[in-house]
Amino acid sequence: MRDSIDFKDWLEKAGHNLRAAEALSALYCDRLADGILFHCHQVAEKSFKAFLLAKTKSMKRTTELNGLLRHCVKVESDFMKFQAFAFTLNRYYIAAQYPPAEPLSFPQEEAQTALNQAREIFAFTRTKLITTN
Repeated sequence: MRDSIDFKDWLEKAGHNLRAAEALSALYCDRLADGILFHCHQVAEKSFKAFLLAKTKSMKRTTELNGLLRHCVKVESDFMKFQAFAFTLNRYYIAAQYPPAEPLSFPQEEAQTALNQAREIFAFTRTKLITTN
């Protein structure tokens, strides 16, 4: 199966991940925090990829947010404001996806911060794409 090359599909999927993170957050318990954090990473990744597809007609095949953000910044310098968010959310891709040898604990405040960051990235990207495409 090939990935879509339509930026709207990527933005829609980012929205699905955001809704999933919000739903898990509403049911918050420590065991669900990793799911919230994983979905937050996915929101950022798919938002950045949607932007790159819309603006450059190509997408970087990586899950690494810092690199994706660097490509976004080359096209639109306003994305630089997400540098700290990308650094933070990037840590959750592996840590939240696979079972660790040692138990990890993600406090509710950390999950809420990640959710707020994901919301901001999604809203910013969506606005950029709606107003220019």
